[in-house]
Amino acid sequence: METSTSCENSLSKTVVDLPIVSGVTDWEYTYAAPAEFIHVAPWWLLLQSPEDWEDDLNQFLRRYTAKLRVFLEALNHCENKLIEQRRLSESQRLAPHMERSMETGLFWVCLAARYSSMFDEIYWTFIDERWYGSFTSLEDRIQRLDKTQQNEIKELVRLKMGKYSGNESSSNDNYPIDQLLEL
Repeated sequence: METSTSCENSLSKTVVDLPIVSGVTDWEYTYAAPAEFIHVAPWWLLLQSPEDWEDDLNQFLRRYTAKLRVFLEALNHCENKLIEQRRLSESQRLAPHMERSMETGLFWVCLAARYSSMFDEIYWTFIDERWYGSFTSLEDRIQRLDKTQQNEIKELVRLKMGKYSGNESSSNDNYPIDQLLEL
């Protein structure tokens, strides 16, 4: 099978030589993600990448909410038309899921998953308090874990502290380039 190595899309010689080609799949712009991503409000309504949003996510939320209302109204209108034409069933509506994603916090969980560079800011602004209540201290959060989990954290801290103080000589995260290439 011969294929082009250029940036252009091309068919393999084997497929082209077939007398009948019933279809061709172009995987260039395909995307795979958890199904929940389709049910969350779209982050792109402000026509900006999340990294370009305001420093204060609450300020972003005020601007975003107005755009989201307009978007959901338009989406509901389109979905209603499609349902009237029997081209969409009631169970296929996306607008209610998207609206609910803002209420349940799923929007923020999916956004944090997509933009890991913003994870901490999103987590501490919108996710932590929703699930665990007001943050008082790290010790309070650790107390929510069972004893096994608490012991695992203590062991991890012990290993890491030993590593950085020079006591754990068996753990070495620095590899020469030739060893990295062999991994």
